[in-house]
Amino acid sequence: MTQAAGLASRRLYQRQIPLVVLSVFAGILIAQYFAVPGTPLDPAQKEFISANNTVMLMTQLFGLSTLLLWRGRSIYRRTGKRTQGVSNVVFWLTYIFFIILGIAADPVKLHGGALYRTVYLATVAVLTATATGFKFVHHAFWTFRLFAAVSSLESAVLFLTWLLTYLRELSLPVYLFPPMAFIGDWIEMYAFAAASRALLLSTAVGACIIAARALVGREPGLVDMEMIQ
Repeated sequence: MTQAAGLASRRLYQRQIPLVVLSVFAGILIAQYFAVPGTPLDPAQKEFISANNTVMLMTQLFGLSTLLLWRGRSIYRRTGKRTQGVSNVVFWLTYIFFIILGIAADPVKLHGGALYRTVYLATVAVLTATATGFKFVHHAFWTFRLFAAVSSLESAVLFLTWLLTYLRELSLPVYLFPPMAFIGDWIEMYAFAAASRALLLSTAVGACIIAARALVGREPGLVDMEMIQ
């Protein structure tokens, strides 16, 4: 009996109440989307967006605090491989360096000044662009490995779609065959967009069904599984 009461209590404050609040917010935003401009729903939308920004900021601060705490603990708790220690040293040196640089460059904004922007662009921006280039080469290589052996109609369509959109991004194929750009744009704006919207719509409908079942207590969730275990 005690386990059943605990399950009902956890289900109430961990699932039912958040689902009710989110359902009310979602219903108001959906109604505001289809309503004519100038209704009382417009101020409500602005308040919801402001609250959403606040929650996102709190989540980012929590994530940053967790990252700093984990990096700090891993200094005196030497667990893992040697590369973990090197990663911690690089992280803390970079973190402290940019804090000092931001304070020295602009004590008010802490991130302004020509010196700060120059150093940031010469280090973080360059490393980010390099990593993006490696990721693009890696993605192209594994896409070719996966779909080069065209063994079915599905793999043939996927490989052809990837090849046409990939050639659209290259200057030489577009220069030699100008319609290549229009073919890639058509795939992205029509075929891919239609498939993405259909997938998003089906996912939204499924999420609404699961949420409705959870509101009436017909959908088992993590709370139930945790109590059973």
